[in-house]
Amino acid sequence: MQFQKRMIPAREALRRHYGESPTADVDVAGVEMMLYLTSTTRLIHDEIYAALEDGMGLTEGKFTMLMVLLDKGSLPVVELSAHMGVTPATASIMLRRMLSQPVPLVTKRASESDARSFLIELTDEGRALLERALPDHYARVTKFASNLSHAEQEELISLLRKLHGDGAEEEGLPAAEPVASRRKHPPT
Repeated sequence: MQFQKRMIPAREALRRHYGESPTADVDVAGVEMMLYLTSTTRLIHDEIYAALEDGMGLTEGKFTMLMVLLDKGSLPVVELSAHMGVTPATASIMLRRMLSQPVPLVTKRASESDARSFLIELTDEGRALLERALPDHYARVTKFASNLSHAEQEELISLLRKLHGDGAEEEGLPAAEPVASRRKHPPT
């Protein structure tokens, strides 16, 4: 795979732009970390998820929905959206589009326990598409991660979980407040 890497400014350039404050080293490291995380996210999208879309017609959102349903089974839209990390309205729009396809990958059925709600589940076609897509997808992910040793991958996972604010207690780390909850203003 040939990755299109984004140019990241050197620390010296970041420091010049930030200024010579007493906290410049710490703040510059944070800026550099954020730039590398953003750039890596773009690489993942461009190299990993783009291949799913080109090869199987699966956008990142569709793939996420299918994988949640594969893992969790039938779910109401609200629970599905929570597992996907999107709003129920966003999940509903995605579902409406997916259900209107000539060969739907998901289906909607009435809940047996609550006649007012519906459950979303994979169709046989959705399950078969994942079975075809996953071997190549996992191979691309493995190749992408192969620049790091297994121990480095585990260390990175631990650090990202700490930064993300989830799972710290399981790792014996002090619980961190999730970055999203530290925002002063809601995202626009």
